[in-house]
Amino acid sequence: PRLILFSILLIFPLFISGQNSDESWPTFLQNSGDVIQIGLPAGALLETIITKDKEGFKQFSISFGVNFLTTHGLKRIIRKKRPDPSNARNAFPSGHTSASFQAATYIHIRHGLKYGIPAYILASYVGYSRVKGVDTKHDVWDVLGGAALGSLTSYLFTTSKDKKHKIIPTLTSSSVSLTVQFNIK
Repeated sequence: PRLILFSILLIFPLFISGQNSDESWPTFLQNSGDVIQIGLPAGALLETIITKDKEGFKQFSISFGVNFLTTHGLKRIIRKKRPDPSNARNAFPSGHTSASFQAATYIHIRHGLKYGIPAYILASYVGYSRVKGVDTKHDVWDVLGGAALGSLTSYLFTTSKDKKHKIIPTLTSSSVSLTVQFNIK
């Protein structure tokens, strides 16, 4: 419950401000996606600090850092043009979506599906806001790439708080597999 409470508190200012009468749905969608993209990771990190979850703090920080560096590294290497009228070449992967899915996957693995499902819904909303927001900064492939990257970084560096199991994705040149580890006490 604390995790959800912290996330709600960080996102709440968006909703109490309401939608301005002159603000269109695409503008509201994009702006709210911007806020949730910050609130979801901040809420997860704040929860680790308040509950003194040192292991969770370490895991979140590592997965967040690796995700951030990889996302921005790929943007510079791939240089995919954005679908908006600008000439910017940093569309793939979506940074907003990768940060949101990194946090959502961390919450899911660390705290369970009960908390993961609402986090994934918020992260999906952020991805949707990147494609359908007023600026149309990304297409579906950018968002899917961001979601996959963000989720992968948390899968690689996060363990369940109860440490009963861990899911480890493995990618080789010819296959993709998932390994499930169970700890027997």
